[in-house]
Amino acid sequence: MEDYSWALIESDPGVFTELIESLGVKGVQVEECWECSEEELQRHKPVYGIIFLFKYGGETKGIQIPQPKYVGDVPNLFFANQVINNACATQAILSILMNIKDTNSVDLGPMLTEFKKNVADLPSKIKGVAIGNHEEIRKVHNNFHRTESITVTKEALHSEDIYHFISYVPFEGHLYELDGLKSVPIDWGEVTEEDWLAKVIQIIKTRISRYQEGEIHFSLMAAVGNKKQLYEAEIKKLKQLKSEILSTCPADSESKLAEIECEISNYEEQILNQQSMFQSWRAENARRRHDYIPFLYNLLKILAEKDKLLPLIDRAKMSAEKKSAKS
Repeated sequence: MEDYSWALIESDPGVFTELIESLGVKGVQVEECWECSEEELQRHKPVYGIIFLFKYGGETKGIQIPQPKYVGDVPNLFFANQVINNACATQAILSILMNIKDTNSVDLGPMLTEFKKNVADLPSKIKGVAIGNHEEIRKVHNNFHRTESITVTKEALHSEDIYHFISYVPFEGHLYELDGLKSVPIDWGEVTEEDWLAKVIQIIKTRISRYQEGEIHFSLMAAVGNKKQLYEAEIKKLKQLKSEILSTCPADSESKLAEIECEISNYEEQILNQQSMFQSWRAENARRRHDYIPFLYNLLKILAEKDKLLPLIDRAKMSAEKKSAKS
């Protein structure tokens, strides 16, 4: 019998980027932001949206925050209620992808283009149902959960903290918070292309300040333009400029041509770095899908049969005791 549930997936830029690619989207990758600052986000422009992970229900301090405007359906804004458990990561991604206006650089691909068209006029709750019932989206999502042989008890699940993903997107001159667990989008007011990132940072910092001191379980990621494609486009422009210079004034253009060649070389290096990073992400995602428990079980079994397991355990204990004594 087929399992129609949605699995938990990790907050990781490599996971989210490959998930986006698996949905058929071109022109978008996800970058992790190591500090909550406008400068950090500006490094990754163009930024299409922000994904924020936080402990759900963990806000305890009574710090006053600016009151946003809770709005009803916004024309052309894609917003879906979350009606399926564990789907918030993919819904946060879809909330950004479906609201990107830059169709020259971003291609949603046939699956999401058709899906967006089919649900465009549906209420937000029905959009959420449509996501939950979309077999291909669910399969892509579940392809990124960690494979584990150990069964987690219901008691353990109930004792764990619950984390939730939401998105922030600029749309037609306003900044919207798209949280599938809320009934409607949240309008944080008017913004421009120049100031919306600063406003997002202000909102998130205020939100974080409402948690107990020492709480560190937050994650901030940005859905940005695919950097390899952006660098390739810049190289194409530079090569065109080089060709124009050579055809018009080749005699006195040596320094300018050297400058262009240097820029091209820098972009080519950045492309190699991006390719290496994507390969690393794919390798790590493959490890996530692999279940190592049977291998470890059989390894321990063989060591025990050869009377090598207990000596290893004793050595580990002795090493731990020595470290403890030194500290």
